[in-house]
Parts: sequence; C-alpha cells; structure tokens
Amino acid sequence: LLRRTDELERRTHLEGAAIGLALAVPAATVYALFEQLLPPLRGQWVAVALLLAWWSGWMVAAARYR
Repeated sequence: LLRRTDELERRTHLEGAAIGLALAVPAATVYALFEQLLPPLRGQWVAVALLLAWWSGWMVAAARYR
C-alpha cells in the first residue's frame, strides 16, 4: 500500500510514525519510573496509546505540509 502512494503522502505517514514514537519514548520512561505507583499495563492500553501517538504525529505532519 505504501509503495503505491505518492512521495508526499509517504513522507507524511513516516513523519507521523516518527513523531508518534518520539512521544512514546518519554511516556514509557515516565511509566517505568512510576511503575510501582501506577496500575499494571494491559496490551490494549499500549496499542491504543501507540495508535493515538501515531495519529497525533500524522496530524502534525499533515498540517506541516498544507
């Protein structure tokens, strides 16, 4: 699917993923620091958090290229 898209759309998706991962690293660090005070993580929460981080990164990248 990604090969058939144009360069701008591909770049927007990749930058969105990069921004999303950049948001996930501090969140994972904060969770690791306060793990004993926070409830245990569930796989669904992690998946939703990563999808929301990618979506917010995609929105930032899409706004940048408008």
